[in-house]
This record gives sequence, structure tokens and C-alpha cells, in this order.
Amino acid sequence: MNSYTVNIFNDIKLDCGEGPVWDEYHKRLWWTDAVGEAIYHQQLNGEPSLFYEGIAAAALCLHEDGSPIVANHHGFFKITSHSDVTPLVKEDSQLIPFALNEIIADPIGRI
Repeated sequence: MNSYTVNIFNDIKLDCGEGPVWDEYHKRLWWTDAVGEAIYHQQLNGEPSLFYEGIAAAALCLHEDGSPIVANHHGFFKITSHSDVTPLVKEDSQLIPFALNEIIADPIGRI
């Protein structure tokens, strides 16, 4: 039987941690606090870093430039900095229903 060691990545307290995504290029984990309206990232041996605050993000995936794309009940948004949030699909669109809790990008970038 195999034996594994499990380590705590960090002990940050969140209201509702969601959507962990590993960024292989930058070797860091991204996640959200959906209720606390925050997006974090952390390198494997680093400390957690608050990337963005003020958006309820139920799920996220990464854009090809490394920026997070988040989904919530208002749509899809690309976030490149605290002052640059770009709506990709808004809630008034007929393209998708807005009861999103998980998203993923396929190998060619479709969400």
C-alpha cells in the first residue's frame, strides 16, 4: 500500500473558497473567496497574495496571458489589475445562463 504525506498549502481563512486552478507556467495556485469577493494566488513555496478584491467569483480559469477569467451571476470577466476588469459576456447576453459555479478552459481556449 502506498503512503502519502499531505501538507497544508496555507491556512488562510475564507468564507467560501472556490475554483482552485494551477498555473503551470508561473508555478502558482489561483483560487477565489466567492462570498468574501476576493481572488488570491500563491506560488508553491510562497505566501498567499490578494490579487483582486471586490468581485464575487464562483469560479475561474486562466487566459492565455495568465490573467484570471472569472464567472459569477453577472457574467464572465477578465481581470488584469485592480483597475482593469473587462466584461467578456454580461448577464443581459442570451449566450449563456447565469447560474454558474464552475468553469474550465479547453486546450484551444474555449470556456
